[in-house]
Amino acid sequence: MVTGSFRRDHGTHHQLMLSLAELAVHGTPVDWDTVCHTPHHPWIDLPTYAFQHQRYWPQPMSPEARSTHPGGAREDADARLWEMLESGDLPGLAGALGLEGTADIETLKPMVSALVSWRRAQRQKAEADSWYYRVVWAPVVADGPVGLSGRWLVAAPHDRLDHPVVQLCTRALTAHGAQAVSLPIADLGSPEVRRQLQDTLHGLTSPPDQPVTGVLSLLALTRGTDPLAVTSHLLRALDEHHVSAPVWLITHNAVSTAPGDPAPDPRQAALWGLAQNLGIEGAPGRGGVIDLPAGARSSAAAALARVLTGGAGADQMAVRDSGVFARRLAAAPCRDGGSPELDGTTLIVGGADPAAEPMVRWLASRGAEHLLVVVPEGEEPDAVRSRAAVDAAGTEVTVFSCDLADRAALAEVLAKVPGERPLRRVLCFVPVTAANTGGRPAGSPPPPGGSAGGGLPGPDEPTHALTAPARHLDALTRDMDLRSFVVCVPFAGFLGVPDHGWQAPAAAALDALVERRRAHGRAASLLALGPWAESADGPAADGTGADGTDADEPGAEGPGVDGFGSVLGGWQQPLPRRLAGTVLERALLEGDGESLAFADVQWSAVADYLAERPSTALFDAIPQIRDRRASAMGNGRGEQGIERTIRPERLAALSDEGRYDLLLGAVREQLAAVLGHDGPDSIGPKDGLRELGLESVTAVELRRRLAVVTGLTLPATVAFDFPTPAALAEHLVKELLRS
Repeated sequence: MVTGSFRRDHGTHHQLMLSLAELAVHGTPVDWDTVCHTPHHPWIDLPTYAFQHQRYWPQPMSPEARSTHPGGAREDADARLWEMLESGDLPGLAGALGLEGTADIETLKPMVSALVSWRRAQRQKAEADSWYYRVVWAPVVADGPVGLSGRWLVAAPHDRLDHPVVQLCTRALTAHGAQAVSLPIADLGSPEVRRQLQDTLHGLTSPPDQPVTGVLSLLALTRGTDPLAVTSHLLRALDEHHVSAPVWLITHNAVSTAPGDPAPDPRQAALWGLAQNLGIEGAPGRGGVIDLPAGARSSAAAALARVLTGGAGADQMAVRDSGVFARRLAAAPCRDGGSPELDGTTLIVGGADPAAEPMVRWLASRGAEHLLVVVPEGEEPDAVRSRAAVDAAGTEVTVFSCDLADRAALAEVLAKVPGERPLRRVLCFVPVTAANTGGRPAGSPPPPGGSAGGGLPGPDEPTHALTAPARHLDALTRDMDLRSFVVCVPFAGFLGVPDHGWQAPAAAALDALVERRRAHGRAASLLALGPWAESADGPAADGTGADGTDADEPGAEGPGVDGFGSVLGGWQQPLPRRLAGTVLERALLEGDGESLAFADVQWSAVADYLAERPSTALFDAIPQIRDRRASAMGNGRGEQGIERTIRPERLAALSDEGRYDLLLGAVREQLAAVLGHDGPDSIGPKDGLRELGLESVTAVELRRRLAVVTGLTLPATVAFDFPTPAALAEHLVKELLRS
């Protein structure tokens, strides 16, 4: 028996243990006492037969049993009732309820309308539930030996070399075997800083026998100058000198990982957005960003050295006295809540933005007392009213145009809030302009092997200007009793999409601003939005648009998807505009809650992109990404074996019964894979998908798998619209024949 020890890019203690386990399960004796350093630990023999992975679910009732069981009969009756309600079959409904006469039928109309609207809202919330995300801080165990070596550059402002964080980083390197080479940088605000960096790096990187092993950038400690611009200069200079060693950006109190952490610093938080870009882009040498706390203890130096060794396996981390935490994007299911009050004045800054218009329309349709919409200079107020279709709604709407980055101009707008309708809520939409992507679609992934410098924000790009409206509004409303203060940013920035280097730092800085407001007891939340669909929905299944009106009515069409709404290189699908109200409701109700993202991300496309390069661990909590990586390492089922197997021409050669059987088999097979069954035999054609254990996240996974197998574009709610394998198979047959 022959096996390897370490593999390229997987040279960890975990990989060595896997190799030893592989020998053991093939019969080679392994001295586990020596390997595990536990000579007195009792060992337990496992069964020698293969595990069957059989899950034992309660067996659903047969159709015959359901017909006589009270619960089954009740569900069938419920289905018939809702069918009559949604089809508008008032005579049938009156007959079922035992009502006779025209008068009785007429009295049902308001109730039927209310019930249908309620159910539509519940379906929309269920659809939206799987598209919410939030950032979590997961504790990580940094294992393995700590061993640093070689020359590490420590770049810091020349006047901050005695800062405790600089000294801690230097100690972490030298105490664990590395040589720390100081790279003091002066004249940080001067145009000559880049030339200074070039000259200094030339002297430090030119000896061929003394290569650079790693770089620590502590330019976040810069005073009086934007640390983002200076760090960008450093990264470009390293790229031009072909330094392929890991580059770690060190920040100090830039993020908050738990309620006990101090309020974060937005200027330093912007560097986390920069690191997100480099992580997703797969920068040569990699590295990442590490946040150190105020008053870090000596134990932080050992934790930092372990992280730099690679023991934590992440690229966005915070070292705290309680341990090391990694930043992760995770699902954020909806919580039950009511409807927000819309009294007083709602200030909407950036109201002409494509992201804002469906929300402005929803606010007007829900009877908001007064909307004060502020648009950039040059926008015509009447055009804003027309696009948002607010005049017909009866809500009082006031539109002003001004320089959104001018604090004095925003103060003048706030002074015009009527005293009888005080300011209650603020919505600030971050403006977005197209990035220079070298001819590729905005936000699309860079070509393989592209330079890491391609995703860097230049010092003259508008990161600072993008955050200005929110910063000014934060200061101007600090003493006001606001119920909501919502900052809306593009999901591209929240995610860190390559070639949008200035969006991610702006989004990270605004997230820190929101956290700072919350830390001081003021309402604040951040909402990262994906692109809205170009038209009112496409329309909902019931034909309604974002505000519940008919999508074909005049004024229901929305603006084109440009800027904020560009679909990012196939990573996102446009969001149905009918969900704008659902999303805004949650943001307003959770005014002092966590930051949220809302987007229909095509995680299979993201997984394909990340699989081609060493990349970020930000998405390790996303099931599709986790499965793909496990599959690549040979540790799991992953997504292998999913391919398109059913095409229209294949169906054309089959009988009606054969088509149904083919699709039913595909549905049962993919459903078994999603639910973890060992095969499709345990799933019956008439079994209820919900009863089998399907919920919002697994329903989206089932939709994704069936879309691959059939080549169809399927809605996220397809598993709820057709609640049994048989019904879903019949629907897929119809859609394939239609295509």
